[in-house]
Amino acid sequence: MKSLSFYLILLSLSFYAAKAFAQSENRGEISGKIVSNGGTPGAFATVTLLKAADSALVKGAISDEDGKYQFIHIPYGKYLIAVSMIGMDKAYSSAFSLNADHHETILPVITLEPDTKLLKGVEVSAAKPFIQHKPGQTIVNVENSPVSAGNTVMEVLEKSPGIFVDQDGNISLNGKSGVNVMINGQPTHLSSSQLATILKAMPASAVSQIELMTQPPAKYSAEGTAGLINIVLKKNTALGFNGSLTAGAGYGQYPKYNAGGSINYKNEKFSLYANYNFAHTENKFEMDINRYFYKPYSKLLETNMQQSSLMKPDNNNHTAQAGMDFYLTPNQTLGFVVNGSINSGNFDTYSPVHFMDGSGNTDSISTSTNHIGYNWQNGRANLHYTINSDKGSSLTTNLDYNRFYMSMPQSLFTNVTDAQGNILHDPYQNKGRQPSTINIYAAKLDYVHPMKHELKLEAGVKYSFVNSDNNSQFEVYRNDKWVNDPGNTNHFIYKENHYCPSKIGGKIG
Repeated sequence: MKSLSFYLILLSLSFYAAKAFAQSENRGEISGKIVSNGGTPGAFATVTLLKAADSALVKGAISDEDGKYQFIHIPYGKYLIAVSMIGMDKAYSSAFSLNADHHETILPVITLEPDTKLLKGVEVSAAKPFIQHKPGQTIVNVENSPVSAGNTVMEVLEKSPGIFVDQDGNISLNGKSGVNVMINGQPTHLSSSQLATILKAMPASAVSQIELMTQPPAKYSAEGTAGLINIVLKKNTALGFNGSLTAGAGYGQYPKYNAGGSINYKNEKFSLYANYNFAHTENKFEMDINRYFYKPYSKLLETNMQQSSLMKPDNNNHTAQAGMDFYLTPNQTLGFVVNGSINSGNFDTYSPVHFMDGSGNTDSISTSTNHIGYNWQNGRANLHYTINSDKGSSLTTNLDYNRFYMSMPQSLFTNVTDAQGNILHDPYQNKGRQPSTINIYAAKLDYVHPMKHELKLEAGVKYSFVNSDNNSQFEVYRNDKWVNDPGNTNHFIYKENHYCPSKIGGKIG
């Protein structure tokens, strides 16, 4: 009879292997090329992947200097391509299928024709394109686009060029992980899963644009090895009072709903703004795994493991923001903003596993019940001052305080029986909590000076102090009592002073 540790190791390996497999199956790649009617490459054209059935947006991209484009990690289905470019008529491909037989689809060349309205001298006024290319960055113009209605910020990101979001909420840019995500130019100081929760609760209607930067300007910290994503929220530009309310609901196997609102007031001397959003989600995931173990150097089956897991997460998220800007002079602004979020929920897993011999007879049954609860809170206060010169240079000062708190109670119960239900081992029981508090104080000064030939000189300096207290406390149940689990218990206190100049350099455009 195999030991309990053997079963636990197999369960862990099976779970992570299944997650990796689930992320890659039933997905493919699409590529193609764009040219003008004269045969020159259609460089930096906006390329959108649409569902063939209803033209719903799936993903956006920008063609490179040679007019080539590519979409990766695309679920199997029937699609078409739309291409737009300034001075050209919009063009479409024929509908095509992406499936196991056409896993890597190379489409015929799409030829763009000149816009006949422009050739005739007709004045055409157009909104900003959904996707814009600039040196070192791509801009997704969310405001007033079709994706701003009924979608979350995470759903818009998933449709953005070069962005891939896995099932755990990890964001990669151009195939690279370690992306630094900011909101209004300020770091979020959240883990990937916590950030994903925030972005899934934030309505796209609150966003002006999303900046995807492979070469971030000097004013941004040099964090993130894969680039930077800056989510720019809408700002009130109209004088007077205005506000909005939003709400949504849906139901599959479980309900989900959200609501929010914003209020703004602006005159020539100051502006006030505040917003609040709430989202509730519930989900259910089922995972079936069959694993076969053969005798060494043989094709004879030794063990068959059949696992059926049921996972049920639920989540409640609250986000709020309030701020005020004072217009001291036409070129000087002093302001402050406070924002925060509260997130709570549960993740429950039930996993029975049947171990059978090579003849199909049940040897043992392992049943695990795992509960993870989480409650985390994030708050930030910012004081900022900006002065702009008539020649285009600007000096910006930011003082920030961030506080993050997380509590994660969890428990695991594993029981192993034979085929008749007789207990083979004492049940394995583990419980713990991981309270964590992080306080961050930061001050930053940035300077931008325009130069000739569309060059900009950017420089800055930053100081930050971090105080982190992480106290992981775990216990196991042995001999009819709970005892400390030294292998998982750890109290870690970390303090850091960080002073450095920001990147200093020039930038085109």
